[in-house]
Amino acid sequence: VRTKLHDGHLYLITCNVDENPAGVVTFTIPPQYRVAGGSAEVMFEDRKVDVSGNSFADTFEGHARHVYKLKIRSVK
Repeated sequence: VRTKLHDGHLYLITCNVDENPAGVVTFTIPPQYRVAGGSAEVMFEDRKVDVSGNSFADTFEGHARHVYKLKIRSVK
């Protein structure tokens, strides 16, 4: 996972480097970021995942990659 803050959004760039499915993976957003809204856009896939508190979950097949875009309300 790689995170990048840009223009009021936090991007999480993720990849399953293994050929086997990883199943459901939970991501915890660093505590210094406060997310605005209850979902993260999954870029290039035309879908969203629910964000609850400071975390969200998604599924990963073998060699899958996902890029998440979260609107940040504030940074501590």
